[in-house]
Amino acid sequence: MRLTQRPGTDTTPVLSPDGLEIHFRTDAFGEWQIRAMAVDGSNERLIRDGVGPSDDWGLARPAIH
Repeated sequence: MRLTQRPGTDTTPVLSPDGLEIHFRTDAFGEWQIRAMAVDGSNERLIRDGVGPSDDWGLARPAIH
């Protein structure tokens, strides 16, 4: 189910260890960021700004701790 409705790319979603949040990469705000939101799409928040391209957040989808 799509949780965001905006221009840009929201990609590589990962569930938080407790299963209550989704962490993902987005370029919807001008530069790449890592953001989180509740699994229902509410309460979106910034985790890290300006992450740029990274092998650490690629197709391997690392665990969020």
